[in-house]
Amino acid sequence: MKSIIRNTYKYLAPIAIIGIFLFHSYSVQSKLEKKEKQTYITIKELSELAAKTYGVEPTVLDKTVITFIDWILPVSFINKNESLKLLADHKKEILSESK
Repeated sequence: MKSIIRNTYKYLAPIAIIGIFLFHSYSVQSKLEKKEKQTYITIKELSELAAKTYGVEPTVLDKTVITFIDWILPVSFINKNESLKLLADHKKEILSESK
């Protein structure tokens, strides 16, 4: 009897955890679709902007990890205008330090 219960929990726990993650990502994504997505920036967009600022191309592994994180935690972090302003300020700091 104990082995039956143990085997049940052995398979049931991972399925429940995966189900919770899928439900969470679906609910957050549906909330994001209700908002105006154009005023927010995702992790993927922010990393692409940062890569363009530094003049480098992200590797395939970086793109894969970022896409996976965006899928699991599809949360828009900050306003696009604010992020562009932050990136511009950061670029100015780098240029002023190099001089």
